[in-house]
Amino acid sequence: MTKKDQLNKKLADKYMYFNFLLHYYMKKKQKRAPRFGRKFEGQGQILTILKEQPSITQRELARRVKMRPQSTSEMIGKLEKKGFIKRKKSEQDKRVMLIELTESGKEAIENDRENEFESIVLDILTPEEKAAFRNILDKLASEMEILLKDDLSDLPKERKRAHE
Repeated sequence: MTKKDQLNKKLADKYMYFNFLLHYYMKKKQKRAPRFGRKFEGQGQILTILKEQPSITQRELARRVKMRPQSTSEMIGKLEKKGFIKRKKSEQDKRVMLIELTESGKEAIENDRENEFESIVLDILTPEEKAAFRNILDKLASEMEILLKDDLSDLPKERKRAHE
């Protein structure tokens, strides 16, 4: 095995171990019942979407969370009761309801971030290390996009935005 192959194997092993630890951590974290449930399910998913897109129609929200409108409406009602979101009529079309985060909802999301990947894992890196890490991730992602060019049409818009 060449030195290059040995280095590649060591890096791949380290990456796989880190990936295992990260997934293990996330799994354990979910068992500890986060404040809003899982970030990508139910109420947590709705709050995550509203953080990214501050005003959204109820119909679009139901489509994004892949739920029946009735189920989405029920979940919105629970979040509204907690004071995290509000419904308001669209200025353009009074028949359309817009869903928005309240200040209390924005605060709750920020306070809940304490245990997230960004603050736990990435805060230990210096700004220089973060810049280098981002460059490496961009390079790796670009190469994967080339390899998967025909299969990326299925990729959700949210994932594409995360790479930009």
